[in-house]
Amino acid sequence: MRLHNDEGMADHAAYVHGGTDAREVARLEKQADFTAGRTFSALGFTKGGKVLDLACGHGRHARFFAGRLQSHFPGVEVVGLDLSSAQLAASRVGHPRLPVIRGDATRLPFADETFGAVHCSWLLEHVPDPLAVLREVRRVLEPGARCHFIEVDNATLALSPQSEAVDEVMRRLNAAQ
Repeated sequence: MRLHNDEGMADHAAYVHGGTDAREVARLEKQADFTAGRTFSALGFTKGGKVLDLACGHGRHARFFAGRLQSHFPGVEVVGLDLSSAQLAASRVGHPRLPVIRGDATRLPFADETFGAVHCSWLLEHVPDPLAVLREVRRVLEPGARCHFIEVDNATLALSPQSEAVDEVMRRLNAAQ
């Protein structure tokens, strides 16, 4: 189910990756801490300017990037964007200095060629038109800039010995996604 707010943006009635209670925030931030270092090096950021953390959720990746980038590129600005008001509220509590805004990834509220890099974790698997998101990311990237997406690839799960029960759960999960 999708709800529309007074700005006309859809919001999820039940956020896919969980809520904003303290336990879920801690879980998501631990997950971000685990991936952030690997993500940062893959981003290949090489200059000052702006970085977009698309679907920033609680803001942990964006905060990590801001800390690392500002030490190498003074004046760099990291901006978080998410569709969920609740997630942005949690980001503002946990990371009050991080600029975050509400927006739709298929209609980014930025001018062409605004960002020197875009990072996005676990979004494309949840949107009906991933190509629309990718087109928007390409539009807001400066020429030659990079984007980095992290997505779940359930096909990489392997059990030994094989389990029919787990295989069935994974088939259902993939169908639901």
